[in-house]
Amino acid sequence: MHLSIQKRIENLQQINEEKLREESRFKEMDEELLQKQEELRKMMEELLTDEMKQMIEEIQKLLDELDKDKVNQMLEEMKMTNKDLEDQLDRSLELLNSSNLNKSFKKLLKS
Repeated sequence: MHLSIQKRIENLQQINEEKLREESRFKEMDEELLQKQEELRKMMEELLTDEMKQMIEEIQKLLDELDKDKVNQMLEEMKMTNKDLEDQLDRSLELLNSSNLNKSFKKLLKS
């Protein structure tokens, strides 16, 4: 029995060591990812001018302040307005076509 417990303990130690190696490997990968992210962030910082950074901040502020319900309402109103405009254009085109047809008909009658 004592030997069996000894084997189990050794087996558990081995499993624990393997887990530690895996964690270490993942930690290294995490560190690499963090390092790459930091490098990318620095590169972006270097590429952006102060003016661009300021504009991004202003855009973010506006987005944060944006009232989504109001925007949706405005979009709906724009859709309605566009529909009204389209209807009006259709009526105008019909009238124009009708007028042109009448002119053509009158010319034909005069001939």
